[in-house]
Amino acid sequence: MDLKVSVIVPIYNAAVYLREAVLSACLLEEVLEVLLVDDLSTDNSLAVAEGLSSEFKKVKVIPNLKKRYAAGCRNLAIKEAKGQLIAFLDADDWYFPRRFIKDIEIFSSNPRAKITYSYSEIHLKYEKILPFGERSPFFKYFKDEDDAWGIYSYVIKNDLVLGNVNTITVRVEVFNNGFLWDERLVIHEDTEFWWRLSRKFRFYPAELNKPVSALRNHGNNSSSRSSFKTKALFLIVWIDNLGLGNLKDFEKEAIVYQLARSISNPIRNNFIRKSVFHAFRITVDFIDSIFIVWFYKWGMKRYNLLEKE
Repeated sequence: MDLKVSVIVPIYNAAVYLREAVLSACLLEEVLEVLLVDDLSTDNSLAVAEGLSSEFKKVKVIPNLKKRYAAGCRNLAIKEAKGQLIAFLDADDWYFPRRFIKDIEIFSSNPRAKITYSYSEIHLKYEKILPFGERSPFFKYFKDEDDAWGIYSYVIKNDLVLGNVNTITVRVEVFNNGFLWDERLVIHEDTEFWWRLSRKFRFYPAELNKPVSALRNHGNNSSSRSSFKTKALFLIVWIDNLGLGNLKDFEKEAIVYQLARSISNPIRNNFIRKSVFHAFRITVDFIDSIFIVWFYKWGMKRYNLLEKE
């Protein structure tokens, strides 16, 4: 049986971009369906989505009556997906025709493969384009292709970006086993989810030579709203999902590193920024276990995360 993909598109005020995104997915033969979830948009995104659903048989609008943000919208659509594979696409981005070619080859030939990743590109103003995602063949360093833990630790230690929301493809059984997006996060929910998945499953490289999707950079991107608070929330939720007592040393080091970056990045002066970054890491590294326990308990209380929604 040929493998088919369910593409999930959460939407919020993306009416101007939505048609291009949906067409880039539904015109691909590997795509079984494109599931759209409008997150109570204040523009005419829902009307555009319903129009696309009427125009294309592959397109389906999933009813939604409450604010869910991207993570919740994706989870809602996952429950309705009929494909053996699930992929995601942000409503302001688009796929290239090669998006699923190598993914299908990997999944068809290797039943152990659960997740694949490819590289993308970011489209900036004035037609400037930047590559996005890890492209180095670091996975060749691991003799055992099932060494998900070894690969995971390497990725975390080196702060590598394996794909992004638009370039990762997942077998549906991964979600059936309880791995879902954490709806407590509005920003960085993708990084938290990939980190949590890669702790359990190996990410197989698919297309690393040519981009398979484009990310549109504009003033309303969620990444533009990143701050110390959003990064702290992401790390606290990640700790909560893994379990405070289950953290390995390299994961604790990664938490300190991410916090140091979020604290120092807003500083414009290069010398002061680097000084603050290194001073924070050196200071906290001596007491990282104590600090992380305090940070987790403080954050759970400070951001009212004591119970999962």
